[in-house]
Amino acid sequence: MNSWKIEPVGEFERGAALTLLFANENAADTRSQVEQALARIAAGTADARALVWACHQTPDRGTPAIGACWIEGQAGNVGYLHPPVVEMGLPEREQCEQELFQAAEAAAKEAGITWLQALLDPGAATTGLLRRLGFWHASTLVYQAALLPMQVRDPASLRIRSLPYEAPQRTLLEELLAATYEGSLDCPALNGTRSPAETLQSYETIGQAGTQHWQLIYRDDVPIGCLLLAVHTPELPATQFFGELIYWGVIPSARGQGYGREILELALWQARELHLDKLVLAVDAANEPALRLYAQLGFFEWLRKDAWGKQVRG
Repeated sequence: MNSWKIEPVGEFERGAALTLLFANENAADTRSQVEQALARIAAGTADARALVWACHQTPDRGTPAIGACWIEGQAGNVGYLHPPVVEMGLPEREQCEQELFQAAEAAAKEAGITWLQALLDPGAATTGLLRRLGFWHASTLVYQAALLPMQVRDPASLRIRSLPYEAPQRTLLEELLAATYEGSLDCPALNGTRSPAETLQSYETIGQAGTQHWQLIYRDDVPIGCLLLAVHTPELPATQFFGELIYWGVIPSARGQGYGREILELALWQARELHLDKLVLAVDAANEPALRLYAQLGFFEWLRKDAWGKQVRG
């Protein structure tokens, strides 16, 4: 019989469970992560139903909680995995990690989650753990940024035309999104893991502006792509607003004609007009054409993460 039992974390126990989950050598960093997670839960942008922990079977064993795991439920039926953390030196530690994840996965499945994802530093020690839990490496993401303001072409000089996205155009945007995935070099392993509708639901929760800065891209009155921009408000008074290029794409029949560059120039123009401090994005490390294009337009790399995924079976 194991010396622990796996339980869902109650509302008033979340702080303690998250402190265990995010514990590291920097106490201030742990405290910040816990506060941010609790704020997301309170705001309804994160689901805590798949937050679980392992506790000693008997209360006379000192600290009752010995491990925790959280699949953070997000919009679009996505669950972001905070990998199980179990105290060092525990006998059968790997088994406890496995049971924590299984309990969290079952709760996530019951909550309607269909896709799990995780981001790790390249070469992270938890890589082996994710493989044991059934995750597969989807891509290495290169995070890039362009500092603003910068000199870019006026949209009036571009061949493309952009129109603000509106809710009645949802079907058109979903169709454009699906078309831009065809033959894409950006995270092709993820194609088909989620529907365009689920993907857009996730995108809507990024930043604080919803779909306000989303654009449909046209050439000669024919829709050829999309540009989805988000704006993030500063977390600290001394920091500034910044933009995130959530997604952009061109349909296959319009590729190879320079429209992608024009969409990026439009994104930089919009970010500058919004008085943003910088524009950030993520790109697949294997997408060399995109990396060259970003470099030509003034973007630079500032971070890399390995993206892992797992389908939740019904």
